[in-house]
Amino acid sequence: MGDRYVLRLRARDSKRFICSTVRAAHARRLTLKAFHHSTLKVVLPLLQDEVVPSWMSKDQFLQGLGLAQSMPGPLFNFSAYLGAVYKGVGGALVAYVGLFAPGVILIFAMVPFWARMRHNATFKAILKGVNATAIGLVGAACVILWESAVSDAADAMVFSVALTMAVAFGIQAPLCILAGGIVGAILHPDALNLGQVPYCIDQGFTFSDVDTAL
Repeated sequence: MGDRYVLRLRARDSKRFICSTVRAAHARRLTLKAFHHSTLKVVLPLLQDEVVPSWMSKDQFLQGLGLAQSMPGPLFNFSAYLGAVYKGVGGALVAYVGLFAPGVILIFAMVPFWARMRHNATFKAILKGVNATAIGLVGAACVILWESAVSDAADAMVFSVALTMAVAFGIQAPLCILAGGIVGAILHPDALNLGQVPYCIDQGFTFSDVDTAL
């Protein structure tokens, strides 16, 4: 009886250990997923201001962003691209570690406290506010990148096609980017030469000019 009782205790302790490990891993996965989907997209405009034009041209920055979006894996690969364009392989390694490591350290530092804090009502309310803020910052980043990437009607058409595929039909980002590249190639001046008209360019009109004309 004594041996059976000890075995039951050990089995129960093992079960608890496995359950706690699975919960911690699941929390870590969710945190990493949220970090991956929001953080770098928020800092993209800041990255652009820092590296363009000192490290690379605007076209190189946007081409690298499209390349990183079309490949599997985290968007942090984009930081390696930026470092590689600037300083080769060494620059890629330094840029990747410099952007990725602080967030990973913070995540692993939070994991031991996550099981206790996730049931705290105040902490839940803070997380909701942080999530809403992140969504707003991602939207602002999209607007800023739109101003940089869309310069003529052809760019706007490519954007419209890719957005429709992603939002309306739920097509994966790599296929949307591939389709956008094909449409852009068709509209290029060396092909059909369509849509090569400046888009949303300030013409210098003011409300006083409109009032005078009326």
